[in-house]
Amino acid sequence: MSLKNSARFKVNEIYELLVIGLLIVFGFPGAVAFALAEVSSAYTAVILSMLPLCLSAAAVIMAKEKPPLLFWFYSFAAAALVGIFMVNEYTMGVSLHELDIQRFVLGNFWLFVACICAAVGYTKSASLNKKISGFSIISWSLCLTSPISFLLSFLLWPKNFSIQNAIEHSGSLLGIMYLGLLSMFIGNCLWSIALYRGGIAKVGQIQFLQPFIAIFISYWLLSELIKKEIIFFACAVTVVVILGQRQRFLD
Repeated sequence: MSLKNSARFKVNEIYELLVIGLLIVFGFPGAVAFALAEVSSAYTAVILSMLPLCLSAAAVIMAKEKPPLLFWFYSFAAAALVGIFMVNEYTMGVSLHELDIQRFVLGNFWLFVACICAAVGYTKSASLNKKISGFSIISWSLCLTSPISFLLSFLLWPKNFSIQNAIEHSGSLLGIMYLGLLSMFIGNCLWSIALYRGGIAKVGQIQFLQPFIAIFISYWLLSELIKKEIIFFACAVTVVVILGQRQRFLD
């Protein structure tokens, strides 16, 4: 599709763009935000590493992809490693009597919603990428959902908090700009293109590395302690993901 014709969409394509926007712009980040109010960011990062399996399932159901059997073996192996890591970190850091069951269940519910939103949204985006460029998909999805964004910003804007106050809190303002420009826009564009070119199920495996990358960035930016167990699981998952990625060349 040429740039000059990129805005000429069919009705069903406009509908798909709107759905993608609702799932990726609101559904996924909104559910993650609600989850973070109930469970820790480290726990959230580990659970969200299940996204590759959700993407694989969505690819099979919606995009009719047929990854080889060994791909599924490595996917579940990586998921098992992440699960073991999660249990290990949790049992070492939290006593059972300190567990708030209600918050734990609610947090996991929102993480489940986030995984579904991301899996369906990215699968739809990758499928639509066959006719529309990834840049156009994300751009128009953001445009179609922008009225909702402006309305929610107006309704949820804190009382007695002016634009000048926001500018004075430069760190928070830069954080919002980063999320809007890089995470929500450029990152989504690149991810949509990658899923289309490499295959939704296979490229989605790379997200198994997400929690460990987040851990290392936390160490770099926040000087958080990295234990040897974290290094071990990060290396183990990386090896399994590499083995799984090799299966794309065996189709």
